[in-house]
Amino acid sequence: MSEPDISEERRAASNVRDALHRLCKKLANGGTATPSELSAWIRKSGKKTSYLFYWMACTAVAKKYQQAEKYDIVTRLWNVRLAVEKQFFANNTSWARQKQLHDAARPLQACFQGRKRIAQHQSRWICADLDIVLCANAAFSAECGITPWACQQPDLRYRWTNNSLTRLNYLTDCWDAYATSELAWANRMIGLSNFPAHPECL
Repeated sequence: MSEPDISEERRAASNVRDALHRLCKKLANGGTATPSELSAWIRKSGKKTSYLFYWMACTAVAKKYQQAEKYDIVTRLWNVRLAVEKQFFANNTSWARQKQLHDAARPLQACFQGRKRIAQHQSRWICADLDIVLCANAAFSAECGITPWACQQPDLRYRWTNNSLTRLNYLTDCWDAYATSELAWANRMIGLSNFPAHPECL
């Protein structure tokens, strides 16, 4: 497969990187920021850059479930990873291609335990493992998986904690690399070696 032109994604990655650095600096200096700021900027990531991140995340989470010998979950994660790879190399974002990714993610979403309303206009997926939420939401938009993975607490609300700040710094490192590398499919390995998986398994 030929490498796609992802120059637009690199420009978007630079903007996201700069925003993540500002967010890290604000929190490190004792400032306040809502997790919605993370959502707003991650939403602006280029599609192909997001696909690189999600391929890596599915790979890392599949390794966690291999170690737990939960091979049915591993297979579901591999299927999402394959669909993400096809999306990366697609020259268009037709509904048919997007539906393939949606269909691949549905078996992972079957691991969710429903939704819970936390406010009049807010509800959240319930799942014992936020790594699964991250990978299962790859079919939709980046912030749908990344924000809960980074910030969601046991009460399903989003807050900054020491663990979530660790994940924010990790995301910043990933987008640093996306913004400065000559991005190609080989860059799907960025972040894999130090992926901060949640300790829970399904």
